Order: sequence, then structure tokens, then C-alpha cells
Amino acid sequence: MEHRPSPRGRDGSFSVPGWRLRNRLLLVRAHLPMPVAVTHALVWTARTGVEALRHRALSNWWRLGLEGLSLPVERRPLPWRSLARIHRQGGRVLY
Repeated sequence: MEHRPSPRGRDGSFSVPGWRLRNRLLLVRAHLPMPVAVTHALVWTARTGVEALRHRALSNWWRLGLEGLSLPVERRPLPWRSLARIHRQGGRVLY
């Protein structure tokens, strides 16, 4: 699948890094085994943190990041075997 840029699409505003971090943390907490989840969350926290600095949106990023850590999720981690298959096929597991 290819996502093409749209002038009507993605908002480049200051809120994007925070929402990206929040959603990634919810996904990680729900679907990745704990060792992989910690690594993945740290990488995405750093990545979106740099982006939030550029947009001067650290307070919004921080608030949404905390929300991503505190909202309840149903924890159903993928088996290690599935993660290995995703990785072999070129999918992102650790980042």
C-alpha cells in the first residue's frame, strides 16, 4: 500500500508529534512483548520528541505521551514467532 501526500490531508501543526507518540504508545502497550515494547517506545519517544522540539510543542507532546501511557488497553501481545515473521518480511518491529 502506498500513501500519497495530499494537500487536504495531514496537518503539519504542533499537535502531530504528540498524537503520533500517544497512538504509538497505545499500540505498543497492547501488541508487543514487553522487551520489544520498551525498545520501540523509547525510539518513538525520542523521534517524536525531536519533532515536537522543532514545532515548539513539548507541552502538548508530553501531555499526549502521558495519555498514551495511562489510558487502559487490552494487552494481547503478538507471539515472538509472528514478530520474527514480520521482521523477515521487512516490517518494523523494533522501530
